[in-house]
Amino acid sequence: MKSNPGGQLPVSEIIGRDDFVRRLWEIIARQSLVLTAERRMGKTHIVKKMMSNVPGGILAIPGNNTPRDLEKVHTSLEFVESVFFDVED
Repeated sequence: MKSNPGGQLPVSEIIGRDDFVRRLWEIIARQSLVLTAERRMGKTHIVKKMMSNVPGGILAIPGNNTPRDLEKVHTSLEFVESVFFDVED
C-alpha cells in the first residue's frame, strides 16, 4: 500500500475507523454532531464511510452525492437554503 496524500480513496480502501463511524451514528441518533479537525485529517473519508453504511431508520441525504461543503455558509439562512436544495428533489 502506498500513501495517497490529498487524494480521495474509494470506500473499500478506507481501512479502520469502523468503531469510530459506529459511535458517530449512535451520537447522531440522539443529537446533532459537528465533525471538525484540521485540514487533511480524514473528515471527508469518515463521512464517505458513514454514507456507505447508513443504519436502518436513518435517512441520510448527500448533497448532490457528495458531502455538503459548508465552509462558505455563514448564516442560519444560508445553511437552511443549502439543506433545502439537497432535499427539494
